[in-house]
Amino acid sequence: RHRGYLPHPKPRAGYAAMISHMDRDIGKIMQRVEDYCLSKNTIVIFTSDNGPAPNRLGGTDSEFFRSSGGLRGGKGALYEGGIRVPLLISWPGRIQPGRESEHVSAFWDLFATISDLTGCRTRHRTDGISLAPTLLQTGPQPKHDYLYRSEEHTSELQSRQYLVCRLL
Repeated sequence: RHRGYLPHPKPRAGYAAMISHMDRDIGKIMQRVEDYCLSKNTIVIFTSDNGPAPNRLGGTDSEFFRSSGGLRGGKGALYEGGIRVPLLISWPGRIQPGRESEHVSAFWDLFATISDLTGCRTRHRTDGISLAPTLLQTGPQPKHDYLYRSEEHTSELQSRQYLVCRLL
């Protein structure tokens, strides 16, 4: 049984502090990249591997912080709150800032995207689809016919029209 993170006398304040520290430190990294005049040659990607951690994992109080943005589920769930995460990509001079996309993608698309953006090619076929057309606005974005995910007790098949979850 998971016992959560170390007990904190004020769990909400502790969680807010972690987010604030992460935000501050990412800002420092971005500033350092700018200070060294590397921003035009640096692609920064920020994302998460899952939705918010359930409260049982340390008292993060996801409901209080609205961590899933009102979406159902969280970490370990195959509902949107567990699998729909932010993906922020910055590349000054190449990717227009402030744009949003509803394109459905998966982590294996990042390898194809980075390969495409950097001009590096792999010798092996992957299941990933490059997001470069969306990021660089160079043409239509290819889409997956379906995505499949599986967790310990559930599996999911997502097509362009349907989302099917099955409890195992």
